[in-house]
Amino acid sequence: MRHGLYDGDLAVVVVWVNEVEPQKTREGLMVAQRLSNFGSVDHAVWIPAIGDEAVAGSSR
Repeated sequence: MRHGLYDGDLAVVVVWVNEVEPQKTREGLMVAQRLSNFGSVDHAVWIPAIGDEAVAGSSR
C-alpha cells in the first residue's frame, strides 16, 4: 500500500475475525492516539471487498 499524496507514510492494520459490524475500537483509537505524537493520523474503518463490492457475510 502507498498513500497517493505522501511519501514515507505508515499503515497499521488491525483485523478482527468475528461477526461484529465494522466499527472503530478502543484498541484502534489507542494506537491512533499514540501515533498522533509523530504526525497526522487518519483512523478509518475499512470493509473487506472484492472488486468494487463489499463482501457479504465476510469475517471481520
